[in-house]
Amino acid sequence: MTIKVKVERPLLEKEMNFSGSFEDLMKKLGVNKETVIISRNGELATEDELVEKGDDIVFVSVVSGG
Repeated sequence: MTIKVKVERPLLEKEMNFSGSFEDLMKKLGVNKETVIISRNGELATEDELVEKGDDIVFVSVVSGG
């Protein structure tokens, strides 16, 4: 199934075939789950949810400071 994926840091945008959970997708892309929030089609998602065909996914970097 084809999905669109964007990772903010480091910048990555691609269309790819993938089936599984967001956690599986993060592992495949080398994204640290502690540093991102998952956006699916403009809505928040959790790492245990399954990716669906046609999803537009953004891994939004979380920035903290003092």
